[in-house]
Amino acid sequence: MDRHRKIMRWTGSAALSAITAVFAFVTLSTADEATHLNSRSNAASSLDSKLAYTRFAGENAGQERDDNGLKLKFVWCPPGLFTMENRFGTEMHLVRPMPVEKPENDDVAIDDLTEAIFVDARITVQPVRVFLKRGYWLGKYEVTRAEWQDVMHTEPWANRKIAVEGRDFPATYVSWNDATEFCRRLTAEERKVGRLPVGWEYTLPTDAQWERACRANSKTEFSFGDDQSVLGDYAWFRGNTRGRGEPFPHQVGQKKPNQWGLFDMHGNALEWCRDWWGTVPGGIEPETTQANPMWPNKVQRGGDSSRDAPACRSSARDMSAPELRKSEFGFRVALSTVH
Repeated sequence: MDRHRKIMRWTGSAALSAITAVFAFVTLSTADEATHLNSRSNAASSLDSKLAYTRFAGENAGQERDDNGLKLKFVWCPPGLFTMENRFGTEMHLVRPMPVEKPENDDVAIDDLTEAIFVDARITVQPVRVFLKRGYWLGKYEVTRAEWQDVMHTEPWANRKIAVEGRDFPATYVSWNDATEFCRRLTAEERKVGRLPVGWEYTLPTDAQWERACRANSKTEFSFGDDQSVLGDYAWFRGNTRGRGEPFPHQVGQKKPNQWGLFDMHGNALEWCRDWWGTVPGGIEPETTQANPMWPNKVQRGGDSSRDAPACRSSARDMSAPELRKSEFGFRVALSTVH
């Protein structure tokens, strides 16, 4: 009887072990299969992303396309490695009163407007290496009034103290929020009619994208070299606007382009970028996506028609609150892959 019970216990234990082993095998097999399927899904997604990029990517720097409803002209900016700058220290300025327009709807109160005239600077420059692993398209020109009206159906520049007529002037008095909404609507419309492939979108350029495009592989102060005495050939800035009594952005594309065929990257309108203000992070595809509580502002680039030459350098950065609108605030559109 005891022997029979021992046999029964051994048989039951063996059966239970076998069932447990089978269950473990099935569970492991199911987990392996799920992992395998997940890996295949990720690989397929990655492949789809690469195919979408490849189909819409350009081949050579400066290549153009305008296959969108607005006929916006875009220039191909290839991937690459370049150097940006963090600048630390104190700039010295001679400040004098200037006849500057007081903002009317900027949510700011300024009693005594002045403009800073650049004299000298005592600063430390920290080089920052940046690698953009994917190319992108950038607007050949700043977005014009005509293009803005076609998408937004408004005229933020109308009835202003500084007012000029013409559809080829940059769309100004545009906040970061406004410019971002323009890009969102353009993306939605182009996807709706099937002109924009999956994986691509219209946005503001990142800080790094903007500077790479401005430099166009140059390593000098300006895209054309270090001689600021010829800046007037490439830009509308204080040196050729104040003396003519024209302290405002001018019609796009009137000056020489940079090496990749982009116009007005120096001067004219001060251009919004996607990033929040902060030190340049460097690295691969850098973008500052979190606001600094002390400085919750968005990056602006290129200087403008009222700035001195140093403020129009390729590396010069500015910032403003994302809701602010001013006479020199404009933008250009990037066409890049969705992150």
